[in-house]
Amino acid sequence: MAGTILISDGAGVPLSSTAFDHLVEEIRGAMANPDEAEFADAYRPYDHEGMMFISLTALSSAAFQTFVATTRVAADVCVQSDGQVLEGAWTELAQALAKDPRFGATR
Repeated sequence: MAGTILISDGAGVPLSSTAFDHLVEEIRGAMANPDEAEFADAYRPYDHEGMMFISLTALSSAAFQTFVATTRVAADVCVQSDGQVLEGAWTELAQALAKDPRFGATR
């Protein structure tokens, strides 16, 4: 079973179930406040509904920016500790996040 990080309507990153679980948990672990309402809502399909996706579609620009920054930290830590095992998945996610209009506010 595969999972998807849904970024916006019509844009997402499909991943193998192993890569999906690893990335979403590494990102959550790097968050300063993973229980913040917007992030809890983004993770709700995965945490409470047993679905293999998280949805960033409703994140505000500020929360999206926080998610992007947290993803960068999580990716760096993961690549340093796990080597290049999931580097392609992290790169694919970073590229997809960069295409979202909310990303422009992160610069």
